[in-house]
Amino acid sequence: MDSAGEAGGMSPTTRHFISNEVQKAVDASQNNLLTSMQTMMDANFTNFRQSIETTQKYLSTTQLAKIEESMFGSYKFKRHGNEAQYRGNIQVISKLREADTNLENQHITIDNVTSARDRIKGLGIQRGINAAVEQSGAANNIFMEDLAAKMSHFVVMCKSENTASTYFGHFKRWSAFIKGQGFQDIPAQPIHVALYITHLLDRGSSSHVINHAIYAIKWAHDLNGMADPTNNSYVRSLQEAARRIATPKVVRKDPVSTELLISLCDLHANSNDLLIVRDLCMILFSFAGFLRFDELSNLKCCDVKLFEHYMSLQINRSKTDQYRQGNEILIAKGQTSACPMSMMSRYITLACLDLQSSDFLFKPIFRSKGISKLVYKNKKLSYTTARETIVSRLKSVNPNANFGLHSLRSGGATAAVAGDVNERCVKRHGRWKCDTSKDMYIVDQISSRLSVSQQLGL
Repeated sequence: MDSAGEAGGMSPTTRHFISNEVQKAVDASQNNLLTSMQTMMDANFTNFRQSIETTQKYLSTTQLAKIEESMFGSYKFKRHGNEAQYRGNIQVISKLREADTNLENQHITIDNVTSARDRIKGLGIQRGINAAVEQSGAANNIFMEDLAAKMSHFVVMCKSENTASTYFGHFKRWSAFIKGQGFQDIPAQPIHVALYITHLLDRGSSSHVINHAIYAIKWAHDLNGMADPTNNSYVRSLQEAARRIATPKVVRKDPVSTELLISLCDLHANSNDLLIVRDLCMILFSFAGFLRFDELSNLKCCDVKLFEHYMSLQINRSKTDQYRQGNEILIAKGQTSACPMSMMSRYITLACLDLQSSDFLFKPIFRSKGISKLVYKNKKLSYTTARETIVSRLKSVNPNANFGLHSLRSGGATAAVAGDVNERCVKRHGRWKCDTSKDMYIVDQISSRLSVSQQLGL
């Protein structure tokens, strides 16, 4: 080859070098492709295996229920009515087992799954979560999609059941109002929220309704990961105005005194009527333990422990115990007819209670042939029934007083402070988080209030 040809072409060394580099690039690309395919196949295989295990578990449970149903159906009864009832019960049990298998998480119980589902749909939480997952690029991952479906159920549990129910009701009122005006409820415009609060004030709503409306709208937007429309100067000013002009006058109930309880217990000292003894036991527990009605009604038999000189109450659910850590209340043995321990012993004897059982301690009562008995169903006492019975017992001694269920909690705290009990112990006994909340329940005696001016030396 001449010099011109060598200059215009490539030397063998150069061609060999380029060929090697191209081969290395192809090999590296193939290796990366194979690694990606292997990773994707492993992920798909894992998801497939989990899906198969879930399906097998469901099928095995369902088939087991059907086998049991067919086996139990072979029993014969003398009465056709009993046989029909038995078969019906077996079918119900089978369906309950299938439904229990379909529950995807043990924390989602049958009691709250319906309300949780309604809130998820009403607030659009699942729709927002799905949009966020899709935006993040995880929509094609089956495992991540399953987690997204479960996430909404946990999100709505960030508040207690009662709080979430209250907020959801107020959010639905806001939604009906704003949609009726042709605007969307979520995400909401701050000026629309301010106009809604103005509408409530103009209609004569109290400050409590205003606060619930604002907190409900904030709650709904927080659950959906959206900006809070209530964080606005108009909304804050209207909320402050509601506190000034729309706060109803508070008429506090009269506290119950120790003397009144002793007189009441003396009146029924020889009574063996279970209804009377149950009411007296509830009254003394509320007074000595500073109990709210919700704490009293949720007491179980196993929550009560009797000792020689005192008894303990385990409060598993309380208004101020947001994370359900529990509180123990100690009540000392008394010397009068109003001793809570003595009344509890009478109640245990008459009601034939087992302190190891998980039944509610205070249940409704029925009369059979003139004898009072607790209902057999594990059902706690309703607020209305408790208020009527307790207030009527208290007014049998002092008919002119303005009593309520909070009179017992207030009376117990007032009596403890009057007896110079350490205020820290009083606050702990009543499960109060701050002195302001505690002081709302305590009524200062006239002698204590007069002692201030008596020390002025006038």
